[in-house]
Amino acid sequence: MLRSSLIACFFLMLTTAAAAAEADLKTSPLAVAYGSHPDIQSPRLSPDGSLMAFLQTHPDGFEFLRTLDFDSKKVSGVIAYGKKDEVELKWCRWASTERFLCGISSIDKVQGRPTFGPPQQQGQGKYYARNQVSAVNLDGSGMQVFAGNPFGMMGAQDFVIDWLPDDKDHVAILESAMDGAGLARLDITKGGDPKTFVKRKKGARSWITDGHGVARAYMSSSQTENAWHARSGEEGKWEEIHRAAARDGDDRFMPLGFGANLDELLYTDINNGRYALFAMNLAAGATTRLVFGHPEADVGQPVRMGKYNRIVGVTYNLEREYQAYFDPKVKDVYDRLTLLYPDDRIVIVDEDWSGRYYLVSIDTKNDAGSYYRFDSEQNELAKIGTAWSRLKEHPPAEVKTVTYAGQDGAQIPGYLSLPPGAARTGLPAVILPYDSASNRRINGHDFLVQFLNASGYAVLQANYRGSMGFGKDWEGNGAFRDWERASGDIGAGAKYLIDQKIADPAGVCIVGWGFGGYAALMSGSADPGMYKCTVSIGGPGNPEKLGMMGRNMVSGRRFLSFAGGPDAARAQFGSPEERARAIKAPVLLIQAAKDYTVPYAQFEDLALALKSGGVKVETAEYEHAEHTIWTERYRIDLLARIGEFLDANF
Repeated sequence: MLRSSLIACFFLMLTTAAAAAEADLKTSPLAVAYGSHPDIQSPRLSPDGSLMAFLQTHPDGFEFLRTLDFDSKKVSGVIAYGKKDEVELKWCRWASTERFLCGISSIDKVQGRPTFGPPQQQGQGKYYARNQVSAVNLDGSGMQVFAGNPFGMMGAQDFVIDWLPDDKDHVAILESAMDGAGLARLDITKGGDPKTFVKRKKGARSWITDGHGVARAYMSSSQTENAWHARSGEEGKWEEIHRAAARDGDDRFMPLGFGANLDELLYTDINNGRYALFAMNLAAGATTRLVFGHPEADVGQPVRMGKYNRIVGVTYNLEREYQAYFDPKVKDVYDRLTLLYPDDRIVIVDEDWSGRYYLVSIDTKNDAGSYYRFDSEQNELAKIGTAWSRLKEHPPAEVKTVTYAGQDGAQIPGYLSLPPGAARTGLPAVILPYDSASNRRINGHDFLVQFLNASGYAVLQANYRGSMGFGKDWEGNGAFRDWERASGDIGAGAKYLIDQKIADPAGVCIVGWGFGGYAALMSGSADPGMYKCTVSIGGPGNPEKLGMMGRNMVSGRRFLSFAGGPDAARAQFGSPEERARAIKAPVLLIQAAKDYTVPYAQFEDLALALKSGGVKVETAEYEHAEHTIWTERYRIDLLARIGEFLDANF
């Protein structure tokens, strides 16, 4: 029988005071509750399972590394190079029982690098992310800082190819040059130049190892073709396993790595119109088998854990994100926990190196997420603490799946959440397009959605056409090029709320972040009588300029086509900057000054176009932030401003 226990006194130790607000920043009790960072960020178990490392926001406003000793209940702090408004700590992971590797990122000005785009677009992108990796001991000593990938997403996999767990002093990294790439061992204790152990292959761009330090697959590319090569073991012969034209947009073959069976290379490809996970047996003539596929959803990211970072499952999205575990040991743990929490969302976050202890996240109806340590030998589940202690007085709003008719009768799926305990009719309502021109919306904790619900607003989030995960016809050309169709689906959602008497006919606003901000502005221009106000957070004002800016970067030309240019008519009629005069309702524009995803210049041009068109515009800018506006004091201000703006316009 599964037993539950509590790791006592941990909650008080996790709570940190909010950083002192700057004089010009706004706040409110609800903004603090929902804009504050979680108490536990990016948790990982130590190799022996006796400690948990996690990130937390320091009272002085930067992320730092903390550890919890499960036996003594002692919480310790380790500074791993984070610095307020200058260097952000992104992740930390145990490289050995005594040493961490951590991802750090700073936003730097472009200096001496080529400017992208024609002269009229030069200066659009003034910032870029400079990503590095630091190494530090458990006691905070022995700091080393290494260069990282300046353009990567800065996850652990972007820097470390193999963690080499049997070698506590080294990890394997990519050794890249113009003519190809190989692998090298980096000394994370003493530093120094990496030592090559797999020589560069001409044309090679990426490598995959088996988690034990053996190179097993690599991808080579030329101007015309991409090819994958693999071998059955360290002494095996390299064989080509896949080749495709470099511009083949339908090629979906993507090797991921290895699970417990080191003979099988796991990869994603298309199965019955969906991304699915396959295994290729490199020791048996490259025979393949389907590992996991879902009839209604694409396979997403691999789930990795354990000493050798093996792949144990994959994610997929329906109404929320799910994990499909196929590793026998991990699946057994998941099945046992499901017996105790049959109606709740269970995510296995990490596994210690012995496979005895597991770090688990469980979301319940009244809890946005708590962490537990599960002892698989003793069958005991011990609660560590909640990720969101400031929300304990604010139970999450219930989110329901809904479907409504689009303008052409197509059934549009979405999520409707209502204020807890409020009336179910005649509510002020917010339509919330999401921050992606293609990825589908899923149900999960969203600080902005929950803030709006707690503030008394009904919120509708729709998977309008242009979203992925519903088939190629639904995706179309994406919601930038097919903005009329996407805006029509979004507007039909507002009409649905009014027809169902959920929303007050005179009380619907539209709010969006990133692409969602663009969609909000375009929807306001397409149907100016529908919305009382619009909020755009980092929304692009001109997708063509955005595409031109990044056209020379990796996949830049594909993005240029996806974003809508070069096409003069499309740029004009698919641009909030050009359609500004069609917008009638007040607009709140919010922008991060160091946004390298949607540059500040787009914000300036959009604000000018709106004001010139007679639109009532309010603006807010955050000096030390990029597109996600992760900085806690800025997020609190952002929510407070949105709350005030909505209240003033309803």
